Amino acid sequence: MHVNVTVIGGTARFTQYRNKRTSGLATTAGYYSFPENEAVVRWAGQQRTLAVARHEITHLALGNWLGSTPLWFNEGMAEIMEQLEFQQSYARAEAPLSRVQHLRELHRSGKLPAFRRFLDSERGDWDRIGNDTAYSYAWSLVYFLIQDAQRQQLVSNYLNAVAEQRCQRFDHANFFETRYPGGLASFEAGWRQWLTRETPVALQF
Repeated sequence: MHVNVTVIGGTARFTQYRNKRTSGLATTAGYYSFPENEAVVRWAGQQRTLAVARHEITHLALGNWLGSTPLWFNEGMAEIMEQLEFQQSYARAEAPLSRVQHLRELHRSGKLPAFRRFLDSERGDWDRIGNDTAYSYAWSLVYFLIQDAQRQQLVSNYLNAVAEQRCQRFDHANFFETRYPGGLASFEAGWRQWLTRETPVALQF
């Protein structure tokens, strides 16, 4: 798959470029556009710029391959790709300790949105939740799913199933209810245990 990547220096130039091509966006870091098949990123130093580019390219890749995916999965996967660090023959994505600790505190204080409600959340819900919480929550769910080899296979099956039904309605929640061992209740219980009791290891690809 080929995408166009545009890197723009300066917030004013980025904003001007964004406003000419999109409407309703307030971001000054990066965005993606399906009509132009383009990821647009504001220059913020090499490391940060590449990270944001990976995030936006992930959205393009998922959309071009799968069509619509739930917001939690779409953003969670993009967050993980944003954190990739490339070595000679593999890539790693660490679990930032500060993010894990933040989520644990939200969990302890009962401030995380209900699990099933979050799986159905849309952009307006994220605005009410707050991006800091919503993006971290989504990141943790996808990280949990792909950290374990058996769950990786489940995610692979999920992506293939969505791709096969690309132009048709797909019940994403039902897939995990019927294909995750023990259903969504078990998914939630496993994720909560992972979040509160385990030290997430780095993902390696």
